[in-house]
Amino acid sequence: MTRFFLILNLLWIAVFTSAYSQTLKLLLDTAIQADLIQLDPLGNIYVLRQSDKTLLKYDVNFKLLHQTTLQNNWNEVALDVSDPFKLILYYPGDFQMSLFDAQLHLIQTLYEPELSENTRICHFDSERLILYDGNKLYIKNYHTQQIENSIYSGLNLPVKGRDVSILKFQDKIYFICRYVGIQSFTTQLFEHDHWKDPDLETASLNSKSIYKIKNNKIFGFSQKTGIETELYSGINRIRQLSTSHDKVAILEGGRLKLFN
Repeated sequence: MTRFFLILNLLWIAVFTSAYSQTLKLLLDTAIQADLIQLDPLGNIYVLRQSDKTLLKYDVNFKLLHQTTLQNNWNEVALDVSDPFKLILYYPGDFQMSLFDAQLHLIQTLYEPELSENTRICHFDSERLILYDGNKLYIKNYHTQQIENSIYSGLNLPVKGRDVSILKFQDKIYFICRYVGIQSFTTQLFEHDHWKDPDLETASLNSKSIYKIKNNKIFGFSQKTGIETELYSGINRIRQLSTSHDKVAILEGGRLKLFN
């Protein structure tokens, strides 16, 4: 019996270690001029440059595929590429958002009356958006302008848009708040879970993990176990973080680094 429990314990340790050990393998490290980077679910890399108002799209091998010049000047710009065939680009406070196709051709520009300086947007599906307006989180059909669900963010005070990001992954919506933590919601906007983290700067996620940036390091966080593992320590300041289904990209100083 003792031998049985010893074997069982060893098996459990092996499974636990295999399931929750995380590593990052560096795939790309290149100098780049960028103000914002994003990965779409297919692993394509998008780069926004304020100096020449350019949006560029690269493949997973960092080969330039498409680029376009933007008309607006901006102090702040936001981009959602969770649908690689319908990109959302918007300027908080401008009350307009632009939709681009996979070749970076402009599909249309839409007036969005809720698009204040504190608003953040991401895709919900092909017809609807998830919006945070500085006070509440809701789902809105951008064709009919109808709000379908609404819930307060659960925070004691309103949060500025620049401190917030929203992600939809599989059947959950993630509300990421700088120096506060992460909340997850169902697609009906019922709170599912939350994780406080006063050191959190930003986060993103894929099927492997929630990836956090804090103290200029990348951490991997397991939703199932609550285990957090340090994966990478930056030499220069880590300014951006984005994930695809199997890759992690950061903008560290003047370099783009891609991991899997």
